[in-house]
Amino acid sequence: MKTLVLMLTHSTRSAITRPITTLVAAMAVAWLPPVSAGTLTWTLEGVTFDDGNVVTGSFVTDDATGAVLDWDIRTNASFISHVHYTPAFTGAEGLSPNGFSLLAVPIHQVLHLAFTSSLTTAGVAMLDTSGDPGGSFEVQYFNNVPYVHNITAGFAVSVPEPGVHAMFLLGLGLVGFWIRHRRPVSLPPL
Repeated sequence: MKTLVLMLTHSTRSAITRPITTLVAAMAVAWLPPVSAGTLTWTLEGVTFDDGNVVTGSFVTDDATGAVLDWDIRTNASFISHVHYTPAFTGAEGLSPNGFSLLAVPIHQVLHLAFTSSLTTAGVAMLDTSGDPGGSFEVQYFNNVPYVHNITAGFAVSVPEPGVHAMFLLGLGLVGFWIRHRRPVSLPPL
């Protein structure tokens, strides 16, 4: 009789705690802020024009398509003045997973960045420095005359978004917590 009561108590407790544990875990996951998975942040490094001026800044791409989603890039190789390319000031035109153009419409300037590898995988992407029209360059129009500045060196570096690592570590921590605090299952005597 004592064994039967022990079995009923254990099975009743498990029947109650499992749904509660599942509910608490689901609520914890729902409460977490959304992670912008699927994006890569790239930083431009060592990018120089044929006249010695530089390009600095960063941009964000979709890791599935390579499309540029956000950018903050400055150039100072200008016949007129330096340009600060941001989404508020410029438009973007995706060319492929390997590059894009930023269009500064009010001042008629285009920054074209082409890479030798896809922008869909974290790592290093070298700029295509073959010049206009296939490589990386900036075009500025002054009195309807185009002035082209070819990019002669540089690359972009990307690491995965910190949110991806945070979600992995959070999941690992939850599994560790669950393993540490689970109650050992004791079998009733035969």
